[in-house]
Amino acid sequence: MRHERVRAQLTGVVILGYSAVFTITAWQALRGQSLIQPDAATWVALAATAVMTAPPMALAVATTHRKERA
Repeated sequence: MRHERVRAQLTGVVILGYSAVFTITAWQALRGQSLIQPDAATWVALAATAVMTAPPMALAVATTHRKERA
């Protein structure tokens, strides 16, 4: 991960993921849900966050490996 562009992409994905988790936690608190025992809606939101952030992160890492081989 020597390339600045890849690090920037990964940083952007992490920032979006962190923002999503922060928003989900705030939404959970506003609904009066326990942080330790989240309800189904919270689990769905967390799963959606994981599904939306994993592919861009994997793509950035895969791109790095392809560039290093070339």
